Amino acid sequence: PPRPPPPPPPPRRSLLLSECLHERPISSPVGMDAVIYAAQISSSFFSSLAGSVEGFLDLFVDGGGGDDDASLNSRSMTIGEGGRRIPSGALSAIVLWCDSELVKFTNVFGSSRLLGGLSLSPPGVRRTSTKEVKVSLAKEREHSIEVAAKCCNQAFSFATENLDTIGLPLTPKLAENIRPKLKGCEAEVAELLDVRWRALAFDWTLDSTPDRLAASRLGSSSSSAPRSLANDRGV
Repeated sequence: PPRPPPPPPPPRRSLLLSECLHERPISSPVGMDAVIYAAQISSSFFSSLAGSVEGFLDLFVDGGGGDDDASLNSRSMTIGEGGRRIPSGALSAIVLWCDSELVKFTNVFGSSRLLGGLSLSPPGVRRTSTKEVKVSLAKEREHSIEVAAKCCNQAFSFATENLDTIGLPLTPKLAENIRPKLKGCEAEVAELLDVRWRALAFDWTLDSTPDRLAASRLGSSSSSAPRSLANDRGV
């Protein structure tokens, strides 16, 4: 009879990833320091995720391949730089598990500890607000959008660096998960992303018209010019 599908990675790996998401920040994640915290949890989480997946795949590389395993190998797939043949059932279990872990990551990434603590939402219309107040709110939001773009750069960079090398390009799924956490300013964030990630954020700009973008930047002409994002790893 056909062999049952392999189990997903053990719960202890999920516990390890949860510990990565709850690491104490090396600096207070306020303002530009939020970028440092984004790099910290992204590096820790995605390196641990890649290590967990590789450890799970090694079970098949080390123990499989005999003649009595023909039914399992008959529907195998090649993954990773080493050309490892992995049963399709195992790969499906890994993808489902990684999807659930990515949801946990984006929930923390979008919480008040990071994106949720930034002033990303367009300011409401306040008839009693003075011009100075409106300009101040616009400056704060512009700065928050810049910080959010830098945080996304960090997440995409570490996800690609760690997961693509083992044959699991999950960065597009990560971008899909992060989009709702940007509170409607995803088009503006997409404009500030590193050129490497513009394709990932292409859908972020589809629903944004020029009029909407112009309205969301109300007062930005009075603020200082945005800083370069070319070397966002250097913050």
